[in-house]
Amino acid sequence: MLGNFTQLIGDVAKVRMLSKIITNRTVSELKTALEKSALEAEAIMKRGIARQEFGLAPNTALTQELKGGNIPLVASSQLVQNITTSELGREASEAFGQIMKRLGDKTFGKMGSGDVVEAYFVGVKRTAPQYSSGTSQMRLGKYRSISLYNIARLMVKGYTAVLPRIGVKKKVPKRDFVTPTKKAHAKRHRELMEDSVGKVIRLL
Repeated sequence: MLGNFTQLIGDVAKVRMLSKIITNRTVSELKTALEKSALEAEAIMKRGIARQEFGLAPNTALTQELKGGNIPLVASSQLVQNITTSELGREASEAFGQIMKRLGDKTFGKMGSGDVVEAYFVGVKRTAPQYSSGTSQMRLGKYRSISLYNIARLMVKGYTAVLPRIGVKKKVPKRDFVTPTKKAHAKRHRELMEDSVGKVIRLL
């Protein structure tokens, strides 16, 4: 009787160990797939803007006169060049999870306080990469990184600008390059996530 009990304890320990190994391997594979997915989304976003694949509203005649070029968001390549990918830190991940929970996302419905969501940011960051332009201030050409971030944020939603000196209000159309990227990448993202779990299952 004691021998059977000891064997049972041993079997339970083996199952627990196997479960831990599977969990750790699955988390590792999912992290790798998530990073790959984020980098692919970044490439789609840049390409979609540069090749005019998103159907964004063209620059107006005034904008063309002031900046040159009819292609939106590309007249200055700095914006596209500074679309980057970065993993969210713990604080940002917690905040993201709580926002999704408040929005009613079922995936986050059972999250507790302090839970961390694995996620990546794809777009123009407030702290975009910078280089020295020979002055005491670090700049990205003519624009500071925070300026590029604000430009990108306004472009996605559209905004009203007041022309200097004459005070005329001008409605700038929405040029949302985020939503088209998500739609174009959704299927591929699911495939990457499913394949990562499949790798672990095939090892069993």
